[in-house]
Amino acid sequence: MKILVLNGSPRPHGNTAAMAAAFAKGAQENGHQIDVSADTVMAGVPAKEIRTIENLKSKM
Repeated sequence: MKILVLNGSPRPHGNTAAMAAAFAKGAQENGHQIDVSADTVMAGVPAKEIRTIENLKSKM
C-alpha cells in the first residue's frame, strides 16, 4: 500500500515530526511504500480546510 504522510507543523523537529517519522517507520517495516512530506506547502492552511486531496491541490 502507498501511504502519504503529511506534516504541516512549522516546527521541523517537534512532536508532530516525531510522530510522523515513527508512523512512517512502522508502516515501512510492514512492507508499505511511504512518502513523507514536510514541505511548507501547508503552512498557513487550517487543517479543517484540508479534508480531501482535491482541497489540498487547490491550496497549492
